[in-house]
Amino acid sequence: MTRKRKRKGKGEFTFADFTPEMLIKAAEGVRQEASKDGREYGFDRNTVVYLAKHIEAWRAPGAPPMSDLQMWAIAALYGECIRRTYGGEWKWSQEYGSWVIHLEKGDWVLRAAPLNRVINQYKHGWEYVLMTHFDAINPDLQAALHEHLDKADPGPDKKTTLHIEIPEKPPYPTENN
Repeated sequence: MTRKRKRKGKGEFTFADFTPEMLIKAAEGVRQEASKDGREYGFDRNTVVYLAKHIEAWRAPGAPPMSDLQMWAIAALYGECIRRTYGGEWKWSQEYGSWVIHLEKGDWVLRAAPLNRVINQYKHGWEYVLMTHFDAINPDLQAALHEHLDKADPGPDKKTTLHIEIPEKPPYPTENN
């Protein structure tokens, strides 16, 4: 999904028009604004929890819709939380049609698309919550998974199946905690 916004006298402006420097600056601005409530936010999982709760507040009945700029700013901060926690760099991805955090570890590459995740949580709610995505990005977890799959003996169909159990209740904070 490409979200567009009109620029004064310059046509449409999209998330693609940002640069990595602009994304980093936007993330810092959102982080500072969030810290005005008396809590100090960094570029970590606690901030991701804060962002997810705010996306849910915009989803509430009667709440005004989230603007493109708000969505882009949240995506920028979410991306910076990923980048500063796990490493990587902002890169444009033709595949995602968006800015992604590009992480390389050994012989594999992981791309995290913050704007896509923000849009998914905004549209679909907690089942696409940012914290689950953030935790799953962990490069050490990904490396261990790849190592395990490399050593796994594929079945007769030459495919390796990975079984992941998902708890019935979300293991992340809700509005009540």
